Amino acid sequence: MPRLWLYLREHVYTELERIARERGVGVDDVVKQLIEDYLSGKLVPKDQMASQCNGLKQEVQELKRRVELLEEMLRFVLNISRPLGFMVASSPTGFPHL
Repeated sequence: MPRLWLYLREHVYTELERIARERGVGVDDVVKQLIEDYLSGKLVPKDQMASQCNGLKQEVQELKRRVELLEEMLRFVLNISRPLGFMVASSPTGFPHL
């Protein structure tokens, strides 16, 4: 296996030592695993992760909007069904049993 020499800032090496101690392995094993994980796509750069988080936030907002629309439609349906003589019983969760 080819050798690779790295020069790291002290605080980076200290963090690698802490991780290695927690895992019960050497610092070189931690570095090898981090590189392998990064190259295999298991680790995502921070800027890419931020972009993915923004996309997820937008999806959550869209889902909230759709749920609110469904709730509004359900209230509307319940309101027009009462004058027609339909009985709607509420459950303990607050959602009607139709």
